[in-house]
Amino acid sequence: MPKRPTLDDCLDRFLEVAVFEAGLAEQTLAAYAADLQRYLAFLATQDLLAPQDILREDITDHLVALLAEGLAPRSTARHLSAIRSFHRFLKEERLAGSDPAADFEAPRLSKKLPRYLNAKEIDRLLEAPGAATPEGIRDSAILETFYSCGLRISELAQAPLTALSLEEGWMRVHGKG
Repeated sequence: MPKRPTLDDCLDRFLEVAVFEAGLAEQTLAAYAADLQRYLAFLATQDLLAPQDILREDITDHLVALLAEGLAPRSTARHLSAIRSFHRFLKEERLAGSDPAADFEAPRLSKKLPRYLNAKEIDRLLEAPGAATPEGIRDSAILETFYSCGLRISELAQAPLTALSLEEGWMRVHGKG
């Protein structure tokens, strides 16, 4: 009789598939890995070591424990997303007979309005680097580009020089959407 894979084995396979097939972003994958390791540690404390042993109530208990530890609702929602993906994978790969997370709905999270800078704060920010040194000129250009184009930090940091045309006055940026 073949040995049934452990939850740790299943997690390793899930993460491999997520990298090569699902195309998850590196940060999302790292967050899912951490969330699922925490989930498996919780399951181990409940003596749940095989995929087929996990029930809906076990997932609920884990989420309640996360909230009791003070985890923010947004982080708890990310945990649930990782758990749902993991259990969907287990069922699709026939590593579990059912998906105990299938009927969990993502919680509705309130959306906070971002805090914005007023005109004085923007002026102070843009003037902060100064123009007395090459680094100050560089930093001023970075801040002005960041602000005037409405870019995310990651979009600006990852933009290659080939995405910039000083002669024509444009810059091509790739980001979310």
